[in-house]
Amino acid sequence: MVARKNEKLTVADWTFWMRVDLLPQEQQEVFHFMFTWMQYNSWYSKTYHMKDVLGSVQLSKNKAAQKVYNALKNGFVQSFKMIPYKDEQGSRLGLYGKEKIIARFNSCNSSLYNYLKVIYKIRCNFFHGSKEPSAENIKLIIWAGQTLEQLLYELKKNKVI
Repeated sequence: MVARKNEKLTVADWTFWMRVDLLPQEQQEVFHFMFTWMQYNSWYSKTYHMKDVLGSVQLSKNKAAQKVYNALKNGFVQSFKMIPYKDEQGSRLGLYGKEKIIARFNSCNSSLYNYLKVIYKIRCNFFHGSKEPSAENIKLIIWAGQTLEQLLYELKKNKVI
């Protein structure tokens, strides 16, 4: 498959090009997160003309997006809580940096803004190399990719994006 300059490639197109299907499942899922993030990043940069965290969370102000997200959030929170992390309370409350929470995402902090912020932090930690490839971090990256893909799919299906 050869893509032309102005042709829009999907995540599936990129993964086919890279032949990630030959990789173990976890590695495929990590690549999937990368391409899903790039797709989202491209959309919000073009739509909001903002970069980095400001652009990535701007969608959280959209009422229609909030409505779509609200139908998904309980599943997102529950699956996030299942990813192992040891803290004094024994459950995952968010993302941690040097043993303090740097992005909250849990039953009490589950807004679209909190979700997008935690996804952005996972992206930053992964892309900038501060997320070591431990079993827990791989599960976190896979969770981010799967939930972001699900959110983007539902937003597109509901004509929000």
